[in-house]
Amino acid sequence: MATQQFDVVVVGVRDPRWGERVAAVLQPRPGRTPTLEALAAHCRTRIAGFKVPRSLYLVDRIERSPSGKPDYPWAKALAAERAARE
Repeated sequence: MATQQFDVVVVGVRDPRWGERVAAVLQPRPGRTPTLEALAAHCRTRIAGFKVPRSLYLVDRIERSPSGKPDYPWAKALAAERAARE
């Protein structure tokens, strides 16, 4: 059985208190809508607390370069734009 595709890029966004905070730009599996709380709970079992995303932005598709690498400038710009609206 093939698994469904999903993808995530983690970037920093401006934060008035800390200077920057961790944000996840996530392409969920079809039919799924993950929450920040669920993502944070999962991450806390695997990484240090300061590395856990504080924001979650869902997208239809993670942009990638022709070589297949994640487009970090795109993800950072998208996260910054959405963070500004919060």
